[in-house]
Amino acid sequence: MNAFQKPFYLFLLLGSLFGASQAGCQQVRNGRETQAPATKQSSTQPEQTKTPIPMKTIIVDVRTPEEWQFDGHAPCSVNYPLGPEFAAKVDSLKAYDKVVLVCRSGARAGSAKALLESAGFKNVENKGPWQNIQCN
Repeated sequence: MNAFQKPFYLFLLLGSLFGASQAGCQQVRNGRETQAPATKQSSTQPEQTKTPIPMKTIIVDVRTPEEWQFDGHAPCSVNYPLGPEFAAKVDSLKAYDKVVLVCRSGARAGSAKALLESAGFKNVENKGPWQNIQCN
């Protein structure tokens, strides 16, 4: 087992120990709460609007701190580098309804997504490269 594999397996083990809860109903984008647009019911019934259910979303960049600092990053994202530091933050991600993951190419974000899903998270998205994020 090489030096990279040990922390990675520890990371996977720690991630599998955490459960996920779907709590909160607000979406946070660039420090501001937003609400989902109201939807209409079918045309056979009188037009009514449903109360929007806002989602609380976090955008997590799993690249190294050096990549984050020197290669750029989306200003509305946080940096939780893949590895032991990410594993330590998994529990804090339970406070969000949706976790969006990014990195340089999408590969590390894919690994982080698999880890979160194995820990019970249901609403996790790999957006690929960090440049795909548009902050509001």
